Amino acid sequence: SITPIKSVSRHENSEDEKSGWLRGWMSVNHLRKGTWKLSYFKITPFGVSGPNGTSIRQLDWHLLIELDLNTPQFVVEETTENLELPLVMLLAQSKFSARVQEYLKASKESITDEYPEFYLAVEELDKFKFGSAGYLAEAKKVYEKFLMSDGERMLSNVPKRDSKKIKDLLDSGKLSTKDWKKPLRSALITMREQLRDFLQNKQERRLTMREKMQRMCTQCGVKFSDLKLKRVLCMYCLGVFCADCRGDKRVSLPVPYKKGEPEHVCKICYDIFTENFETFCITGFSARKTGLFEAKLDSKSKHKALDPPYRVVIGVKGKVERDLWIEALRKSSVKAEGKDSESVDIQKEGFVACRPLVYAKDHPVVWTHKYAVLNGAVLRLLDLKFKEVLPLNGWEVHSFNIIEPTLGKGESPPWLPTKTSCAYQFSVSNRNKMFKLGADSAAERFKWIKSLQKRALAEKEKKRKNNS
Repeated sequence: SITPIKSVSRHENSEDEKSGWLRGWMSVNHLRKGTWKLSYFKITPFGVSGPNGTSIRQLDWHLLIELDLNTPQFVVEETTENLELPLVMLLAQSKFSARVQEYLKASKESITDEYPEFYLAVEELDKFKFGSAGYLAEAKKVYEKFLMSDGERMLSNVPKRDSKKIKDLLDSGKLSTKDWKKPLRSALITMREQLRDFLQNKQERRLTMREKMQRMCTQCGVKFSDLKLKRVLCMYCLGVFCADCRGDKRVSLPVPYKKGEPEHVCKICYDIFTENFETFCITGFSARKTGLFEAKLDSKSKHKALDPPYRVVIGVKGKVERDLWIEALRKSSVKAEGKDSESVDIQKEGFVACRPLVYAKDHPVVWTHKYAVLNGAVLRLLDLKFKEVLPLNGWEVHSFNIIEPTLGKGESPPWLPTKTSCAYQFSVSNRNKMFKLGADSAAERFKWIKSLQKRALAEKEKKRKNNS
């Protein structure tokens, strides 16, 4: 049986839709190959040379991870992430962040330099399965290095009773990530003072030389040099984006980071500041060897597959959307509820924010948007990366009345977010090129045609005025 759960809009937000900056899923025809594929499109005021012209961008989807939720150990629950401090957001396993390296170097000048090292060491435990021999062995090393009462690195701000509890659970083999919460909280209290001093006195909130050399947008992966786009910085999480992915929202930063006027922040940080960002955590799933975690063969050597995470933290807009996701995820796993029947076919999709699944060089260490598709008992996270840009100056929009499936079964997985295989077609063309696109309904096609025609006419008028 199919049990659809109320889903978020296929557009990233309603404000963009009202203003005519549409975004959503459509199919696109490869004219030479004669094949169709599903991509994500968005109309943006940032053209090929910055905010000087309207364009439509195509984003290809890439499968990051497939999670089988129908296991007896599966758990989904609300969680509270430490979102109030930008560098705390980056600290977790972010060895490759230049900002964190600067902070760790600065903290060595303080008598409390062991606290960020302890925080990173505990976060590293997420690489191991809870209760496994590897997890307990690494946890023992962390305890002996930082928490032993007769050790050289005893954390003075961590109460002895919390250290003793960690030791007892470690001896019994029942230690889990939840049991580290109190020691971590004590470490964070100390680090708050360090971070405040670091941000006020040692770290200017501007693009560093390394970030100026960053080639691609943290969110969509567009190469700045290819489209002559400017690098912009989120003044809270310190992520480097293109202007379209960061957005134009401004907020007043907290006192330790405030420099005067409201600052530009990215879309996720804006939700955090407006208290419209809720998180939940899933554990106990079975990760398939696909996406990022698929073993790939190279012509010279064999690459070992990456180990998938044992814990995934996801953020969404608002408590209502968070509760809908938790409800859908729990219903999809009948084994976790102790039932023997087959899994109910739950379907839900939408944009979510996700912490990094892999911490490695060139991977972002801040929260980024992913597209989540829950189909039955399988949750898939898709990454949307820049493919092509189409400036709307000099282009015409035409409608087709062909109502037939454009995505063949062999060309596209059945779980992709489309109801009619994007059968409602139209084309965008100029003297040299033509793109055939397909929307998921007649109403969506009408929205896209009207919006594209409006933007194309505006670009034509702008060019006429400039020439005159």
